[in-house]
Amino acid sequence: MFSTEFVKPYSPPKAPPAPGVPSDVPGWSNQFGHLLHDMMTGDDGVDLDLVAYQQWGKTEFDPIWRDELLRVVQQGQRFEPTQHERFHILNLGMVGEWAGHAYTTEGQDRHYRITSMQSALGITALAISSLQERHFRQSADQPHKVELEERSKMVGILNEFDTALALLEVQRRNPEVTFVLPAPPAFEAAKDDQHNADFIVASDEHVFGVQVKSSNSRKAIGKYDPSRIVIVDTDIDFDNVRIDKRSSDKPRHRPEILSWGGTLCADYVARMRGPNHPALMEMEVDPGLALRMKFVAKQLLVGSKPNLNRIVTRLEDRILPRLRGEYHAVEIPGVRIPTPAEYAASLAAIRTEAKEA
Repeated sequence: MFSTEFVKPYSPPKAPPAPGVPSDVPGWSNQFGHLLHDMMTGDDGVDLDLVAYQQWGKTEFDPIWRDELLRVVQQGQRFEPTQHERFHILNLGMVGEWAGHAYTTEGQDRHYRITSMQSALGITALAISSLQERHFRQSADQPHKVELEERSKMVGILNEFDTALALLEVQRRNPEVTFVLPAPPAFEAAKDDQHNADFIVASDEHVFGVQVKSSNSRKAIGKYDPSRIVIVDTDIDFDNVRIDKRSSDKPRHRPEILSWGGTLCADYVARMRGPNHPALMEMEVDPGLALRMKFVAKQLLVGSKPNLNRIVTRLEDRILPRLRGEYHAVEIPGVRIPTPAEYAASLAAIRTEAKEA
């Protein structure tokens, strides 16, 4: 779908672009929303200072949301970032995509830019993954509904991190993918929620949205517009699940299958080559901390076997035909919803593997 057609259901942020450099979370979100809308319509883009944005993220936003993580851990508060905060947590690791025009589309610069973003995403996700693991271990005595609500927000954002990393890998391997952008709130909360997108993917001619779901939210999948939105089900497409054997200690309870995010990012960090990895050096990560992060990542991966190549192949099957203008609602469905039989077979296979473990 051409960008001018794709953008029609989306309105630019209600607040006009602020003059100068924004100073707050919604202000920056609005700037990116206006910029993306202008990119799609061909209008003159807003004057967005990415250097100032990165500086704001490093000195103001990053310390604030990391303090929130600490309060969640130390004081038992709930992890509830706002929609604007979620956008920036992800977007600050993908700023290179907004500045992509400053790099060549082939060769070392492009490869380095993408791998640097993947490394940044992996490192940021690791902090949330550690919180997810800690929450899981401490929540055995919580009512199931309460525990699920608290964990679902962590799982949701971690699934978005995993999807971002995988989409960037699709881009790295396929030069025809010109950009993968986290969707600003104006696109993630469209006028009609059938057009909501978590990511925007484009070639030189075509563009579409990606919506990230886990199997816990499969009931909502059918509402999305298949001509504009591709669904990624992280439970099935990424195998982002974990077996919860705690319930099996109770009479008449079987192990439960839980949606579990962040495994792909943890695997990426665990595979980084030493503390002198270029991305780690660019981010000024202390060598000792880099080794510690790799150790933590490996611990979080116990029992998980993410396969990036397999995930990328699954995404390419849905993404590349659309970017080549080959999408047809019947021949090449953009939304691949497993049948009840396929879904049941997938869960049965996971249960069998759990029993044999």
